Parts: sequence; C-alpha cells; structure tokens
Amino acid sequence: MIDKIISDGNLPLDVRIQAQNRLIEWLHWNLRVFGERAVKNKDYDNVYKISKLLVRCCKDNISSRLLIFLSKVREASEGVYRLISLMRRLFVFGISFQSILADKKRLKNLQKQYEKYLRGLDFK
Repeated sequence: MIDKIISDGNLPLDVRIQAQNRLIEWLHWNLRVFGERAVKNKDYDNVYKISKLLVRCCKDNISSRLLIFLSKVREASEGVYRLISLMRRLFVFGISFQSILADKKRLKNLQKQYEKYLRGLDFK
C-alpha cells in the first residue's frame, strides 16, 4: 500500500512523502503493540515475524531486538519478565511525570510574561 502511494504520479511529491511517513509511523506503532501483545500471550512465532517486519518495513532494529529479548525472557522466567515489565512501566510513568512538571513550569513562565505584558499596556 505504501509503495502504491509513493509510485502514484497523480499525487504531488510532498503529499506522497507525507503519506509515506505517516503510514510508516502508523505501521511502526501497530507492529510494536502487536509484538508486545504477542509476547504477553506467549505467541513466540508471531513475535519473530513482527520483529522481522519492524526491521524490514520500519528500519527499527531496537524495537525488534527488544521484542525478541522480552520473548526469550518470558520463555525462561515469568518472574523476571514481570519485573522487567514493571520497570518499563515505571520508567514510562517517570518520563510522563517529568514532562507534566516541565509543562507546568513552562506555563508559569508564560503566565508571568503575560502579566508583564498586560502591566505594560495602557487601558485608558
């Protein structure tokens, strides 16, 4: 589907490139979700297929290796797999929390700048 859009001469080049990038981004996100679901469901054949697709279609070697690593850990030890999953969730939560705090700080700075701007205006 992506190749058909890129080779379609009726569409402008910038539209084709933007469509290609968005479709690859969508495919990449979905493959990662399906891969993690396959690891969770112990469907190791699909994990390897998905990891190959991640490398071939999305050029993402890191996510591919992570999926294979998680599937091997899951096969070897359920407890270690659960620990790694918990650590990943805590890491993502930490990044999200840090982002929220940074946004609040940026908002306070913007409010201070806006207050200075309003004080500088003359409403007579």
